[in-house]
Parts: sequence; C-alpha cells; structure tokens
Amino acid sequence: MINFKAGLHFILFFFFSGLCSVETEVKTVSKKEGETVSLHSHLTGEQTSPHIIWLFYTGSSKKIIAQLNRGEFASNYSERFRDRLQLDRQTWSLNFSNLNSKDTGVYSIQTITNVKITELKFYLIVYSPVPKPVISHITLRHSVSRSLPSAVCRKSCSVLCSVRNEREVVLSWQKEGETLNSTSSPDLNSTLSLPLETEDCSAAYTCVAENPVSNQTVPLNTEELCPMSSDLSKTRNYILTAVLIPVVVIVVIACVGFIIKNQKSKELENTGKYVTVRQTGILRGVWHYRI
Repeated sequence: MINFKAGLHFILFFFFSGLCSVETEVKTVSKKEGETVSLHSHLTGEQTSPHIIWLFYTGSSKKIIAQLNRGEFASNYSERFRDRLQLDRQTWSLNFSNLNSKDTGVYSIQTITNVKITELKFYLIVYSPVPKPVISHITLRHSVSRSLPSAVCRKSCSVLCSVRNEREVVLSWQKEGETLNSTSSPDLNSTLSLPLETEDCSAAYTCVAENPVSNQTVPLNTEELCPMSSDLSKTRNYILTAVLIPVVVIVVIACVGFIIKNQKSKELENTGKYVTVRQTGILRGVWHYRI
C-alpha cells in the first residue's frame, strides 16, 4: 500500500510538475477479453528516474497504481486489478492478464528528471467478442418473368439482420464479398439492425458483425428464409401445365393415329386374302367345268 510519506512525495511531485514542462505521448492498444497485454514503459534500469509513477485515469480523477520515489517503492493494486496485474521492477512495464471490458481506460507512466516531466499514456480498449448476428424474415415479394427460368429462380425477398450492440460494432450486408451497406451506433444499450432486399436467389449474401478484434459471419439461406410463395407456385404450375398439355395432346394424337393406321392395314390385308381365296375357288370351278 502507498504510505503517507509516499503520498506526500506524490503531492509534491504533482506540485512541481505544474512548474515543469511536460512531454506527453499517447498510444492506443486494442485487446479482446481474456487476453493479456503489456504496457511498456521503454525504460531500463540505467534510465530509471528518481521519480516514476503509474496512474489510472477514471473520469476527471487519477488513481495511483504504483510509484518509485528516491528508491522507495509503493503500490496500490485495487480489487479490480488484484492477481491480474504485475509490475516489472526492471523495465517498469505493466502486465495485465485475463482482461475484461472494465479494464478499458487511460494508463499513464510519468517520469521526472530535474525540471522535465515525460509522460507516456496508453489508451487501453478491451473489446468483448462480437456477438453472432441473427437473420430473420420480414416480408416476401416475388417478381415473375415471362420466361420459365426466371420464374423458377428469380425472386425478391426482404430480410433483417440484427445483433446486440457493443463497443465499436459494425453490422454490414455483403454480396459475393462486396459490402452493400453497413450501420453502427454509439448507444451500447441498443440493437443494431440492417434490412436487405435480395435481388437474385443465385447470389451469396452474408451478414457480418465485427469490431476491431473479432468478427462473426452468417450466410443468408434463401431456401429457408425466402421460400417460394403460393402465388409463385401457382404461376409455376400454370406454366408447367401450359407446356405439358400440348406435349400430352401431341403424344395422344400420334398414338391414336398409329392405332388407326395399324387397324386399316390389317383390314386391307384381310380383304386381300378374301379376294384371293374367292378368285382361287372360281378358277377351280372353271377348271372342273372344262373337264
């Protein structure tokens, strides 16, 4: 814990810092929940200043994490950092483990030498893994062309992709890898939603939710979410019927013609045999008569 003497030194440190020139550098570090991170001070043992302090900014106030004042070291790891934060006494780097979204904030290491203060700030952003978006069906509207292939394949379907909003989440619709539209919101208590009206059932649509450290992709299943409507089914049946009926009529006519022709051929054949038999009998009678 930081004792009274160290606290007094800290107050004097900030008093003199107001009279000294301050050089500040800011770095942004992005991490995902559960990961580890090291905030490097870029100091070595030989470069160690008589006065070093690590701070955590919470709104307009500052909290001391650790400090070194003329060889006296003091630390104050609060409950939120306990067992997850370590300070390297050689490089004065902060090492975090098992990060969570509450660790997001500004961390600062300040060093003072003579009349010069150097401050290195880290803006640590801890992101939650982006949630998986959900695609739902809104309405179904079909457009049928005159030709059969278009009537079977082409359809227009309205769907909605939604995801729980979190820090810097962007929701977008993509077609064949190309972004069609996207949306985001600073309101972390809201739900991001993005509608889409498909153009062609043969195209591959995907809904993508992403933040700087993760992403989730869900493909649009047109067969499941955009089934063929009853009107389109009736239209398709009408078209198939209009095509099949002439074919069936032609086949029936051909079969009937073939049967009639076959019957006529048999009748002609039987008639020819009867005439031949009659003629043969007449000739025999004549022959007998002559004898």
